[in-house]
Amino acid sequence: MPGGWRKGLALGLAALLVIAGGYFAYSTLFAGEGLAFGGINQADDADDEGSDADAGQDPEPLYSVGEITTDLRRGEDGILQFVQADMRLACGDDETYAEIERRHSAVRDSLLQLFRSLTAEQLRGEEGMKMVREEIIRIVNEIVDPFEIVDVFFTELLVQ
Repeated sequence: MPGGWRKGLALGLAALLVIAGGYFAYSTLFAGEGLAFGGINQADDADDEGSDADAGQDPEPLYSVGEITTDLRRGEDGILQFVQADMRLACGDDETYAEIERRHSAVRDSLLQLFRSLTAEQLRGEEGMKMVREEIIRIVNEIVDPFEIVDVFFTELLVQ
């Protein structure tokens, strides 16, 4: 097939340029915001904190919500952006974990609604992350009442 290798080379170079451009845009937009390429892993950091004091205790159960990918509400610039998030919900006990597991679909649906109501600007910075964490805790606790989650750990948060 004449020219077939050229077409393959051109497609490969185009894919490489798209990936490099995406990385550049991501690192430029989130420079200094505490995010790293591939997401953040606060759940592991939280497990390390206080490990000496808690050596005799079982760690609190962490429920994995699973990856959430959805579009965000358009900001003032009108640009359509997406969020990809993965998080762990810190359950105070096994009963809370079991209730979240039982209500998994309702939890995911509510989190999708939350992220779709936010703009990319609202997710940026320390204040944005604090607001999202508090809102997730409030929403999930409403669903699993009378049980409560105690914290949210993002293992990945990517806005494009």
